[in-house]
Amino acid sequence: MIPSPRTAAKTSTRPPEPPARVTYDAAGRSDALSEVLAHPPSSIVRWGTSVFLGALILLLAGAWLIHYPDVIQGTVLITTERPPLKLLAKANGRLTALLVHDNAMVKRGALLAEIENTTRLENVPALRRFITDARQFLNDPTLPLPLLADHTTLGDVQEDYNQLVKSYRDYKRLLTDAYYGQQARTLRQQIGDYQQLIDLNERQLALIEQEYTNADQTYQINASLYRQKLYARLEFLAMENSYLQKKKERESFRKIIVENRLTLTDKHQQLSELTHQFLQQTRAHRDKIDQHIRSIENALQIWQHTYLLTAPADGRVLFLKQLNQDQPVRTADTLFALLPAIQQPFVGFVTVAAPGTGKVEVGQLVILKLNDFPAREYGVLRGRVTAISPTTTPGRYRLSVSLPNGLLSSYGQQLKVNSEASGSAEVVTNDLRLLERAYQRLRGGIE
Repeated sequence: MIPSPRTAAKTSTRPPEPPARVTYDAAGRSDALSEVLAHPPSSIVRWGTSVFLGALILLLAGAWLIHYPDVIQGTVLITTERPPLKLLAKANGRLTALLVHDNAMVKRGALLAEIENTTRLENVPALRRFITDARQFLNDPTLPLPLLADHTTLGDVQEDYNQLVKSYRDYKRLLTDAYYGQQARTLRQQIGDYQQLIDLNERQLALIEQEYTNADQTYQINASLYRQKLYARLEFLAMENSYLQKKKERESFRKIIVENRLTLTDKHQQLSELTHQFLQQTRAHRDKIDQHIRSIENALQIWQHTYLLTAPADGRVLFLKQLNQDQPVRTADTLFALLPAIQQPFVGFVTVAAPGTGKVEVGQLVILKLNDFPAREYGVLRGRVTAISPTTTPGRYRLSVSLPNGLLSSYGQQLKVNSEASGSAEVVTNDLRLLERAYQRLRGGIE
């Protein structure tokens, strides 16, 4: 019968073996651990290598798939291809007249608003009619020139209007003055009288010339007879004196005619000077009237430019702030924007600093974030660079950016921009992969 192990254990008398002694190497590791480290299990080596290679492959794949682009920061202004026209106040004061409403369509030259002034818009039509009448009066002085009512207040134009009225009244007084007419009639009468006197003298001279001719022939005959001793000397001298008297009478009449002609010429000269003086004075008054008309027209243009806001083109008016009747405004306040009548596509104008702009090229992507539409809520706009040009500010460049999708954001929302909007811009110059960028960094470090 074989005894059970328990019985054998109890009956065995052999003493127990002492525990094995553990030894350690120089690194402090036991012999058993050193044996495991010297001969690792093949399964662990295979699995460890696989995990490492997989992680390396994933890292390389991520570095290849992940893009890390170069961007240039800037500011952007979104507006239409034809930018809206801004209308600014040119003077301080109240809006005494607001003649349009927001989003109204207007024609070129339409009045939009009037700023407080002393000339007053309601008086301008009457003043313009007065200028038209004054022009017609200059062309035809026989036409009447109706004056404005005495109570009309013209403000800055008042002085020029008063001077024009004064010149007009002086001119009418000159035309109705009898002095020049009387002087002219007197001179014309004297000219006529002297002309008749000269005609009479010339007829008398013709008779005297005939008498002188007869006396000359008689004298020649008597002189011949005297030489033949037919007349005594005293008789011949009496005949010769009679001949000389006729000759003297002829010369006297010639002298009278010359003197009368000189007097007639002097009368003509006096009449000419009087006429010239009259014309000079009338021309001077007409020139003054014309000068005052021009001054009024210039003053009206300055007044209109300063106190009236008019539409410079056809389009739609937008109020850029809350506007009301009698609202105070200041010089350079932007009150209206005038959008073109024909709908214009929106474009962007990006301003960037000079560093890095050498990498900017036409066609590159531009990411736009508008201040009025937070990017986290509305998304961003995407555009393309269409042109690059310097600005008047040193170290700044201006990029023209097209918006192929218009104002449709990356979140599919249509952004509503009335006239213009501002924001930030990022120009994507190099859309590099993460692996390419690491390679460039490594190459730059080596070089």
